Amino acid sequence: MVAVFPADRVYARNGRPVKAPMPGEPVADEARVRRLARLNRVEFHSDALNAEFFVQLPAEERPAALAAVVEVALRTPKKSVVTISEHAITVVHHRVVLTLSPGCLVVTKVSAPDGKGRSSPVYKARDWRYRPDTGRPQTTLPAAPASPNPD
Repeated sequence: MVAVFPADRVYARNGRPVKAPMPGEPVADEARVRRLARLNRVEFHSDALNAEFFVQLPAEERPAALAAVVEVALRTPKKSVVTISEHAITVVHHRVVLTLSPGCLVVTKVSAPDGKGRSSPVYKARDWRYRPDTGRPQTTLPAAPASPNPD
């Protein structure tokens, strides 16, 4: 695998390199992790952007794709498990494993879950759209019929 983003760098959600954030106070509550890690201030490590999961995407699309993965994985508590340790926060979703810094400031790694036996999954945009409540695509309702005008 060819690294698209230079190693040991941190990138903003728009794909531009930024200075690595100072280590923040560790987050110890799952609800706070799910809320804080979805904020726009969370940045992405080059290891996460260069993950095999995004191998089919061009470099300019990877930050937005990773943001979508983080959003869906953390907004669906029934489909993901958050594990908090003193060194990292791990979010296991059914398709990926995300590793975050203890302060929820940087997504450091993206990998496939262990023990699947199949080939590693790859990012597909249709799989990472957040669909509230039903988990199915939103449908548009037909327009209401015109009301009769008494004039």
